[in-house]
Amino acid sequence: MAQSSIDWRVLEDTRKRDAFRLTDIKELTADYGSVALERLVVGPGIVANVSEIKAKRPFQLTTDIREQGDCLCLQSTLAGHYALDVEDGVNARYQAGTSTAHGLPGTVATFSFQANSALRMITYTLSRDELDNRLTGVVPHRFQHLLEDEGLRTGQVRRQNPAALQYLGASLFQEKLTGSLRALQVDGMARVLLAHLLDDPGAENIANTTPVPPRVRNAVHDIRDRIVSDPLNLPDLETLARDTGIDRKTLNQAFKTLFGSTIFGFAKAQRLDSARLSLLDGSRVLKEIAHEAGYAHVSNFVTAYKKRFGTTPGSDTQGAG
Repeated sequence: MAQSSIDWRVLEDTRKRDAFRLTDIKELTADYGSVALERLVVGPGIVANVSEIKAKRPFQLTTDIREQGDCLCLQSTLAGHYALDVEDGVNARYQAGTSTAHGLPGTVATFSFQANSALRMITYTLSRDELDNRLTGVVPHRFQHLLEDEGLRTGQVRRQNPAALQYLGASLFQEKLTGSLRALQVDGMARVLLAHLLDDPGAENIANTTPVPPRVRNAVHDIRDRIVSDPLNLPDLETLARDTGIDRKTLNQAFKTLFGSTIFGFAKAQRLDSARLSLLDGSRVLKEIAHEAGYAHVSNFVTAYKKRFGTTPGSDTQGAG
């Protein structure tokens, strides 16, 4: 049986800023940013969390979920990026436009958000019994290992989101139903997400990803920090390789292993995330925001925005209003 509520803490530089119990809906606004969390128990063995985070400064959300026991986590990131670190299990880095499935043992989990980022994500936790019920007892092999002793703590399946899944996910934020209809709406997304992750035999299974050497890992983290602080003025790959003493291919592969994207794909995503924050703020015109994000033409910006967030700038502006 799912836990009826979860206790959360907000941390900034390891210092507690806020604490709250999440039963259904919780919204916080502070100097570090804003947090909007919605928790729904949509069945005896499945819990959904619909989350929208806007970070002005880096902060973390942490919770103790040891009571829930071992389960399967389905997750779809519609916008933004964040990190999940757990005391015992899969440490993951999520990127916009991707979905993942991984085992989640009962543990302490910490979600980390970067400064000047805007995130939308949907997460489901399913018990093994609930997974068996939904798949009529036939669980594909690559999902079975996610709930076994070793796979529970190391396994992960990841896929890119098709446009239809992005649109469906966006509707949970823009067209919110109420009461039992909301539970049906959110459960529908769970079924589509599970089918999406199960459908493709070529889905990326990253349980056995080659470890990144410490020197390369440090260089890649430095590049990532550089992008986060100034995504518009990133040197070309040749310059980064020369500065780090690591060849271009190794840098890009290591970056993708750690953060799920190429270096310049990540920089582009950062620019769009910052643009979305400016758009939702409502104080600047679209042309100015597009230009600042590196787009000479508004039409190209709108296309990239729609591909990343599953919605148009105009729709987001109306939703914010």
